[in-house]
Amino acid sequence: MGAGHFTAWVEPVKQLKREGRLDAALELLLECVEVVNRPTTLGGGLPAPWYTEQAAIIYRKQNAYESEIAILQRWIDAARRNRCDVDETHPLVARRTKAQALLEKNKV
Repeated sequence: MGAGHFTAWVEPVKQLKREGRLDAALELLLECVEVVNRPTTLGGGLPAPWYTEQAAIIYRKQNAYESEIAILQRWIDAARRNRCDVDETHPLVARRTKAQALLEKNKV
């Protein structure tokens, strides 16, 4: 990821998704996730969820449920590490629960 604030990558990610270049979008998203989940980003508050959510969406489209669960859990762990209140009603926690159910359903 080049210079600049991580928010500068929102439009490029959206453009890659529009073009159907999901692997390229995912690669960029994973770099952004790495930055936003660092304890020092945003002063240690709630990590920006957009990048994680977009990566999870791509993983779901690819039926990569284990990867989806892992990226969501990574965000949840970062949020809790930063002492943010993230309970079962948070959209990313709910998404992880649904991905877990899909994984179990598809193992049959």
